[in-house]
Amino acid sequence: SPLFLPLGNVELTLIPSAVLLAVLYVRSAHPKMKRSDLLVFAIFGALTAIQVASLQLASLYTAMGFFARLFIAFAVVRLTNNSTFLIVRVITVFAILADVMFVIDIVLDSFGLDLAEILKPISISTGSEGEVYAIIQNFKPDEDRGRNAGIFWEPGALSGYCLLALILWGITKDRYSTQHSWVVVVSLVTAILSTFSTTGYVLLPLVLLVSIVPRRSIKLTTFLATVLIVVPILFLA
Repeated sequence: SPLFLPLGNVELTLIPSAVLLAVLYVRSAHPKMKRSDLLVFAIFGALTAIQVASLQLASLYTAMGFFARLFIAFAVVRLTNNSTFLIVRVITVFAILADVMFVIDIVLDSFGLDLAEILKPISISTGSEGEVYAIIQNFKPDEDRGRNAGIFWEPGALSGYCLLALILWGITKDRYSTQHSWVVVVSLVTAILSTFSTTGYVLLPLVLLVSIVPRRSIKLTTFLATVLIVVPILFLA
């Protein structure tokens, strides 16, 4: 969210967040560093080293920024109870907000009014020409104007986070009531559809299949066959 990137300098948010979480993690009663955690950091370390060595666009400074993000994610999960449930709930709230704003925008447009122009006085500059970031909704310029970005920097980001939330919901869906599950799924799917994201559209059926169908009943051969059939159809569509 551009709101958390003061003056476009992500370091002003990233570094204090990483330091704060590091202090909280060290001071926690039982730091929960596992061997699998070390393995994850080692894998990303190896991949990052290859990138820095082989790509001119990747630098050591960029790698340090990535690992700061990785540590923030790690610390949040280790310091938070029910982190998966909380992530799903937060993204669902963002999806509902994006859905509501999208509908309001369509309704106002039918009356010849532009919601982006109405909210422009409370918008924050993102550095992108024609973009209106009104804190609770990011209106993209030109050909992307009709795509829903929610509070994120682009429609594809909203779609990606909603797909992630659907996967996490599917992993832990036994902990949700039927009514809660309907709210989560309908909100997230509606938000994905409003982004008009090609990748989101292709992945959505597969994510729903994995999330809704009981994992024990899915055979590997059935899953692979479904992927081989569904993906080409969606690609051609």
